[in-house]
Amino acid sequence: HAVVVAQALYSVPYAYRGQTLRVRIDRQQVKMMHHGVVVKVHARLAPGGQRIDPMDLPPGVAELATRDAEGLQERAARHGPSVEAYAQRLLEGELPWTRMRHVYRLLGLCRRYGDDRVDTACRRALELDVIDVTRIDRMLSRALEDEPLPTPPRGQVIALKYARDPREFRATRAHDGGPDDP
Repeated sequence: HAVVVAQALYSVPYAYRGQTLRVRIDRQQVKMMHHGVVVKVHARLAPGGQRIDPMDLPPGVAELATRDAEGLQERAARHGPSVEAYAQRLLEGELPWTRMRHVYRLLGLCRRYGDDRVDTACRRALELDVIDVTRIDRMLSRALEDEPLPTPPRGQVIALKYARDPREFRATRAHDGGPDDP
């Protein structure tokens, strides 16, 4: 998606990848032409510089390359309101671009299983406050997105595996025999 001209890197429009382009340079500009038609103009850079125009990147890559979390969330919104809300939860907080691949995976699930099923699964996961795309994938692969949630019987206490007896948390005063000790 790029060419090197006078030791500087310039992006080429995605539609012209693999095509032979003519390049003309002067002191201010680098012009790229295809069959005599100018297809891209960049300001000339010093050797070692690079100019990548996000509009030159393939569809769907610009968000990741430019770390555009808002654009990625707009793509998620096209798949349903729950998918949008789920993507928003995935991207919230500091450094959202560190979690953008999770949203790409969620969008891949939309392609594989269909928007309606993924939207239903996302709605259910949001109700349970489960923000994990692997669980969404597992739910869809097992066709569990429409299954009713199990409800524990009323009055039954559920034993937790690692729960401790509340008496263990009572504060006890250590007797070290110091001057404050009665």
